[in-house]
Amino acid sequence: MDKTLDDYPLLIRADAGGMLGTGHVMRMIALAQAWQERGGSVTLASCQCPASLIERLAKENIQHVTLGSHSLGDEAELEATKELAQSIGAKWIVIDGYHFSSTYQKALKDRGFKVLAMDDYGHCETWHADIVLNQNLRDKDEEADAGATTPTRFLHGPSFSLLRREFRHAPRLHTRSPETVATKLLITFGGVDPTQASLKVLRALNSVPALALNLRILAGLANSNLNALAEEVAISPHEAELVPACDNMPTLYQWADRVISAGGSSCYEWMLFRIPGWIASVADNQDAIVKAMLKHGRAAGITQLSAISHQELARNLALWLGSKSVTSENVPLVDGYGALRLASALSSISSWVRPVDEAKDAGFLFALANDPGIRSAGRHVSAIQWGEHLAWLQRHCGSLDSNLMIIELLGFGPVGQVRFHQRRNQIWEIGISIASDQRQTGLGFISLYLAMCAHRSINPVRLWLAEIREENIASQRLFGKLGFIRADSASGMQTWHLGTDHSNSNDT
Repeated sequence: MDKTLDDYPLLIRADAGGMLGTGHVMRMIALAQAWQERGGSVTLASCQCPASLIERLAKENIQHVTLGSHSLGDEAELEATKELAQSIGAKWIVIDGYHFSSTYQKALKDRGFKVLAMDDYGHCETWHADIVLNQNLRDKDEEADAGATTPTRFLHGPSFSLLRREFRHAPRLHTRSPETVATKLLITFGGVDPTQASLKVLRALNSVPALALNLRILAGLANSNLNALAEEVAISPHEAELVPACDNMPTLYQWADRVISAGGSSCYEWMLFRIPGWIASVADNQDAIVKAMLKHGRAAGITQLSAISHQELARNLALWLGSKSVTSENVPLVDGYGALRLASALSSISSWVRPVDEAKDAGFLFALANDPGIRSAGRHVSAIQWGEHLAWLQRHCGSLDSNLMIIELLGFGPVGQVRFHQRRNQIWEIGISIASDQRQTGLGFISLYLAMCAHRSINPVRLWLAEIREENIASQRLFGKLGFIRADSASGMQTWHLGTDHSNSNDT
């Protein structure tokens, strides 16, 4: 298979540890994974980063480079970043940290790099970035975008929340009943927790033994309060467990009835699982997030944890835990695909792929299937009826031998689909359909590549097959570009295949 259009390296600048916490680097892992899935490599450079987090980067095949003991965002660090980007051939530099000023951005732009800047609360009065992303919930009338001296694209909202691959693939169904009073409670205030928020919350809960809770307290290995937390866990009247590290966060969210967390990026993790949450800001940059979530009924909680007394905190938590769910679930804010969306924004063709949502996508797929150009290119040329379409969709969405994926174009929504059907053991037939106004744009190549990579990550594949009409030259060129080879032809249809097991090339 040929390389994709996005086979150039991506450089990420982010730091972690101490008062910075780990959130900046952890959400950059999500972007790195999405970029790798588009065929590109990723280097993350930092001036400070805990050893445990560097090990995590290595497991994700993300190269880590230590820039040196520079002051964050100073001239020496800036020069080191530019030299590194030049040496690896990066086109885009992603900067995630409040020390990356407008001047810093401009210097990168002046060297010829494209810049994506992460923002949480408007830390720059002006921007010199190509893209500025604020993934947090906000009201459009509450905050205007800061000025930009260069053409800047602003991306907003939890639909861009950067969740790692394990969240995207994790089952999200939960057996909890909204009528059930919470017993299983997860407490998480980040991998470092420099303000000892977890300890304060645990002590408050321990002062209310009548709650009879099952507690799990997540504390990263970089947390300097592990001993104090362990001591408080040991004397807890509740069933309590200290979790000093977790490589599979989705399992904790699947376990929990409710969650108590900081108002940072981790909020979007548990929101994906539709868990009622209680949040508090433990840093100034979290205030806006917490206020917005409280205002819109997405969580309970308070703005500043440091400002509340032990007794008041205990009363507040007991009241919340004794109530029914207070989280608004009418419109999910997070779908797990934010990193894929953002990675597509860095691409020359901003398409990405996701699994079909049977309810949401039925109408689009019906219209696409009845497009005259698509009908004429398929095996069956007659129009499809709505009932027939729904039966087909339900059958394929419920089958382990089928995998339906939607092609989305950032800013446009669904523009096509890719269908995988297993003919026999690990032999998968592929079909692709693209809306008429998006054909001949290069969209098909990268979208089909992405879909094949996504499919292969969860299904073993021995051989790919494509059935193409003799007169469909465009599809023949598309599959040929992806490395498919024409195998045979019969009844006006060509069979193309791709696979490493050439001894089975005729097993069609």
